[in-house]
Amino acid sequence: MKVLVFSGTTEGREISSRCAALGFDTTVSVASGYGREMAERDVAGSFGRLTVVENRLSEEEMERVFLGFDCVVDATHPFAVEVTANIARACAAVGKPCLRLLRKKTAFPLDGHASGKGECFFESDSMDAMCADLAAFDKSRLERGLPLPVVFVSTGSKNISCFERLSMFPDRFYFRVLPSVDSISACLGRGVPSKNIIAMQGPFSELMNEAMFRETGAGALVTKESGRNGGFFEKVSAAKKCGMAVFSVRRPVEEGYNVFEDIGELEKELGRLDEGRVLDWNRNGKLGGDDCRG
Repeated sequence: MKVLVFSGTTEGREISSRCAALGFDTTVSVASGYGREMAERDVAGSFGRLTVVENRLSEEEMERVFLGFDCVVDATHPFAVEVTANIARACAAVGKPCLRLLRKKTAFPLDGHASGKGECFFESDSMDAMCADLAAFDKSRLERGLPLPVVFVSTGSKNISCFERLSMFPDRFYFRVLPSVDSISACLGRGVPSKNIIAMQGPFSELMNEAMFRETGAGALVTKESGRNGGFFEKVSAAKKCGMAVFSVRRPVEEGYNVFEDIGELEKELGRLDEGRVLDWNRNGKLGGDDCRG
């Protein structure tokens, strides 16, 4: 069976290796040179045939590419909403099975300093809404005669523009981004001083996060609900230890019969497809049955 995996996450690289180990002819699609480097490193030595390609495909291009595969696995980041939607529509258009591997959500413990949401924990449904919350937080502090906090942004380089409306941008903002030319260039292009750019590959431990927060003097953290594999708990826990306000963007809701948070369950479904126990995958993207094709 020929499988195309859209990767870019730890989970994507893991399921790619598993597909190759099962003997599937596996192609891993990544969107950047850095993603290709990570994928090739993590899948090195995998069994079976495994190819890593770097591309950014439109929905129409996806439809043409998908014709050469038996199944598509979407293991992109939980916040890659547009890419996920394009993959699903392209699969439905050409009648190919589309399985979504979704990073598990983080469950906060019920006790201790990381008990989760409190008076300094703000949740939003988008980056723009989060920036609006941060602006309101700044206004409240100024009205009380308090200084504006240093802001530690851990959401990468793609949404820097939304912070430009905030006071004292970019001097009081630190951006932690991937160690790639594109990420660093995006920061510099928006006027972020090089001393305020932290280019490192995560996820990071709680201790590492705490050290960075204290070193930068940060009083506010900007993050996304990226799950345990994305280091979300460690970031929030460290921020609370440092007495910081936390501004978090909620994960988009994804539901459906073809969404898997357990990589083992997705692997089983791939096995079912390989053994021909699925009659059809219609244009609505739904399984047509589970009897053997005859």
